[in-house]
Amino acid sequence: MSKATLDVDKILESLKPDTGIPGTLTTSFFYKNVPVTLRIDPEETIEDALQAARNVLLRLTDLEQAARGIAARDLLKTYNENWRSYYEMQEDGSYIDVENPPLNSSQFQAAMSLTALCVTGPPDLTFYYCDGDMFAGHSIVVTAPGGADFTDAYAEIMG
Repeated sequence: MSKATLDVDKILESLKPDTGIPGTLTTSFFYKNVPVTLRIDPEETIEDALQAARNVLLRLTDLEQAARGIAARDLLKTYNENWRSYYEMQEDGSYIDVENPPLNSSQFQAAMSLTALCVTGPPDLTFYYCDGDMFAGHSIVVTAPGGADFTDAYAEIMG
């Protein structure tokens, strides 16, 4: 997806108050043919958070790729050593051993798909990914407390 195909103004104009979380705004848009939820949960002023969201959306391709890199850096070894081998229950109640091949960083990143983005800043950003069944359906979450420069960014498995 090219950067030009993401209509940032249209996305921001579609934000609505989230009835479940007072003070936040939410919308959804398509990115790489997948629906993505955008949540803005301002720590400071709504204007600052909206500007931060605009900046993130304008750079989403690069930022999202950086977030995938953080996920691979922090979780690839965990997948290869602990999650690629497991037992699967059969219809008769028996179990079989399943062993998926080890992944490299590119394969790991390719299996992920962005499902949500939360802007709480500036500067805080959080990227939520579908795990591509690498972690039994748990979400991969990349948190960037330092914002778009990914200072102190880290990834974890959630859910």
